[in-house]
Amino acid sequence: MSEAANTAPARLRALVVEPDQTIRQELTAVLEEYGLEVITCTDMARGRELFSDHRLVVAPLNGDNLMMKQFVSWLREEAGSSQPWIIGVGAGPQLAPHETPSHYGVNDFLTSPLDRRLLVARLEELGISRIVAPMVPKKGTPIIRVKVPSPPSYSRARQSNPALAAWDLAASPVLLEHFPAGVAVLDRNMKYLAVNARWVREFQIPTATLTGRSHYEIFPDLHDDWRSLYELGLAGKGKQSIDDVISRPDGTSSKVNWEIQPWHEGSGAVGGLILTCRTLETPPPPLHEVLGPPAPAPGPEVPLEKPSVPNLVDLSFREMAEAAPFGMILLDEDAHVIYFNPQHRAVLGFAAECGAPLQNWLERACAGDEVFQKRALSEWWECVWRRRTPLTCSLRNSEGLVKDIEFRPAALSGDRLLLTVFDVTDARLDEQAIRASEARYRGLFQQASAALVMINPAGNITEVNPAFETLTGLARHEARRATLTDFLAPDMVTRLRAATVAGGQSEGFPAILRHRNGTEQATHLSVAVIRNEQGQPAFTVCLFAPQNSSSPVPAPTAPWDQITPDWLFLLDASGTILKHSTSRDFSTFADGDSNTLTGQLLESAQPELTAPLPLDVMMERLLDHPDQETRCEYTLQRENEKSARRIEARLILFPGDGEPQYGLIMRDLTRSRTASSPGGFSVTLLEHLHTPALLTNDRGRILHLNPAAEALSGYASAELHEGGLFRLFRPEAPREFGKELSRQLQTHGSWNAGVTLTHKDGTKSAGTAELTPAYDETAGARGFVLLFRPEQAAAPSPAADPRPAVSLHRARNDFQILTSMLALQADQTEDPASRRALLAGRDRLSAIALIYRLIKHEDDLIDFARFTAEIGRTLLEAHRRPAGKITIEPLFSGVSLPQRLSIGLGLIVEELITSSLAWSFPEEDDTGHIRITLTNSDGHGILIFRDNGSLLSATHRAKRKLTFSYRLQQLLAQQITGTLSYAPDLENQVTLQFPWPEPGRKP
Repeated sequence: MSEAANTAPARLRALVVEPDQTIRQELTAVLEEYGLEVITCTDMARGRELFSDHRLVVAPLNGDNLMMKQFVSWLREEAGSSQPWIIGVGAGPQLAPHETPSHYGVNDFLTSPLDRRLLVARLEELGISRIVAPMVPKKGTPIIRVKVPSPPSYSRARQSNPALAAWDLAASPVLLEHFPAGVAVLDRNMKYLAVNARWVREFQIPTATLTGRSHYEIFPDLHDDWRSLYELGLAGKGKQSIDDVISRPDGTSSKVNWEIQPWHEGSGAVGGLILTCRTLETPPPPLHEVLGPPAPAPGPEVPLEKPSVPNLVDLSFREMAEAAPFGMILLDEDAHVIYFNPQHRAVLGFAAECGAPLQNWLERACAGDEVFQKRALSEWWECVWRRRTPLTCSLRNSEGLVKDIEFRPAALSGDRLLLTVFDVTDARLDEQAIRASEARYRGLFQQASAALVMINPAGNITEVNPAFETLTGLARHEARRATLTDFLAPDMVTRLRAATVAGGQSEGFPAILRHRNGTEQATHLSVAVIRNEQGQPAFTVCLFAPQNSSSPVPAPTAPWDQITPDWLFLLDASGTILKHSTSRDFSTFADGDSNTLTGQLLESAQPELTAPLPLDVMMERLLDHPDQETRCEYTLQRENEKSARRIEARLILFPGDGEPQYGLIMRDLTRSRTASSPGGFSVTLLEHLHTPALLTNDRGRILHLNPAAEALSGYASAELHEGGLFRLFRPEAPREFGKELSRQLQTHGSWNAGVTLTHKDGTKSAGTAELTPAYDETAGARGFVLLFRPEQAAAPSPAADPRPAVSLHRARNDFQILTSMLALQADQTEDPASRRALLAGRDRLSAIALIYRLIKHEDDLIDFARFTAEIGRTLLEAHRRPAGKITIEPLFSGVSLPQRLSIGLGLIVEELITSSLAWSFPEEDDTGHIRITLTNSDGHGILIFRDNGSLLSATHRAKRKLTFSYRLQQLLAQQITGTLSYAPDLENQVTLQFPWPEPGRKP
């Protein structure tokens, strides 16, 4: 028998991370039964130490799922190409309804208590067979070795559709649904992996369930050209088109922008295609123009006769319209009324005029104020007429009463529009009453000083308030995925569960509330059962009230007074303080004895705290709606604090027949906002898009640029992080840009305009920008997605220079890194002389780096006038000279020099400017100018550098000749075979003579 047959193969290794000893032992027994060598531990930190090429990893997906995400991410990076199969074990409710195991990076999920049969089935699917102990062989019988199974493979378990698995791990459902275009994701077999609702609407697909169906099945009549484009995409080549035309099943057609791009799996292979399509309703206007409502065509001067209805409208339609229980108005392509049914008159009490513009009917119903009327009409034309979307607005009837009227448009052939008009006043009033009731409940729930938890009949946590988040350290989205045992002892959970059954009664008992960091808080738990109309338990409300400090149980990390209101005021109608209560945190705003606040006006007693507070407006709103509360937030920046505070103010009106009294509740949200700041968006979809795109937060601050946007703008995401959009689209006028963008977003909710993008090097590109809102429900984050589509460039001529600029790109990056390193080292150097030397070296490297920003190929000529101006601007910014104090003027133009000579001359100019700033203009507030001339005289170049700064004495001139900069100027002049000469003592002038390069010859 061969040696290979006698040697037993190595056993597979498995790592089990599980704090529960019972589950850990059960897992170990099953895995060892299937021939795996098992190593166990109780926490993930120990798991990182023990992990070493384990082919199977089991870890808990319970409670702190963020830690699980970090652990899985570390495993994936540590394993490299030899990826393990990762199984998460936890209770079912730990996964939200919209989550899958791939949301946490794991390959599979098993619920606890452990289902042994399901685990065995998973192992069999991975190709791991049970090891059967062989019988002891008789003497002379050959020994049969049991074959050790192959390692578990991710692609083997998902071999039915590996592309689907790759997409599950990489896709972002949030960005897919909120993307400002129709999007479809296909695998290599052209089967749908995911689509958004806009794709279904764009192509009028009858069903929205497309996953798993073939693209050719949905579009059976595709032209062969489309199939060729798809084949190119699967080969790795993308394609896009602007202003194309598509026809839909209903006979309509629209201009669209479409794009076909491949997406790649982790191995680099093309996994499928991403198709995007966006309808172009109207060409984008310039940013500085405010979108106005499309004015209806003017009516004829001669009154029209009322057209005959049967000639314009089919009789069957007329019979249906006159029997409808709502108003109907039919408009032609110019928004003139061509038919209305009798019921439309009952909506507002007066009728539209057949043949007249509908605007006449709308103007009569709008408010009398010209500004409000213009705003209402603008909204109606934009939403109903232009976008064909429903709109509910407030109009006045013939008696002057305000009514809520809903318009529902439906487009007909011939650019006609059918309006159905409803009076929804009663429904809106009922809805507002419900919202007011919900607002009062939400205010009580969220502002309660005691921790509150709501549990549904299935035993799942559905809602918690901020006080509970503070006591347990669990954010709201984490608490909703947690179980009761994560913060309560098992016996307390059993007692609480007894109150949720049909016969359970509300009760209260002492309990220990556990913080996520391990500390505990003694509380009194009150359990209240909320029943439905049938008397069955619908929800269980748990109220945790902390016990006094005499309890031996250590207090949680956050003091209890941090979750109570920071300041309470009782005010009269004039804003005078009747009573007040101040917490320890807010007492820093009190001047002197806090008791002296009683009887003072609030704005006089606390001017710093209440200056931004619109107290008068809040009081007026409460007088109009006394059963509601009014709330506002504002930012407070104090002189002795680095960061601004976020203050929340809530005002309520106390019931009573006497003089009105108000309750003002103020809280500092800065700390809570920082502790529970929402997570970021997933940017996977943006990364695959070849169109430049970026993501911002809800305040328009840039969060992320995709690779296409980085390549186009020259900026990295980190350089623009938290910066405003004006840096890309209007750096010279940030305030005007912010006002125009805010006006567009407030009016239309999005921004679509022709703009100019400013690159990092100062160059510009014209194109179209589209900004649309996005919302990440998983992370609770709001923001915007911006797409920038550059104008189509002309096709390159056959004689275009094909030389790559990879080396130049690397040189730019290298110089950027070197200058940054020198600047960083200078900031950390305490010796003034050493710091000046490092900054001078940084400036010299910056001058060389400017060359590489101005050239595209290594043999290109340099515009030396532009180069000189760039050097001067960079040095003035580096020396922090105020704008306009020192001007640097190249008094020549149209001079192009080879780059090697430009580098030498540029370094000399840089040294001369630096020397001039140090000797002629030594103070930061000095004013003056530096002028540079360059001429070609009989084959000799003459560069003259002069400034009008302070004249140097003989002593200072002697000192300047001893500086390193002076010696470097002479050395650089020798390298270009030139001569430097300094003017007499009464002039600040330097002259450089050098050989002028011959045309076509490198120096």
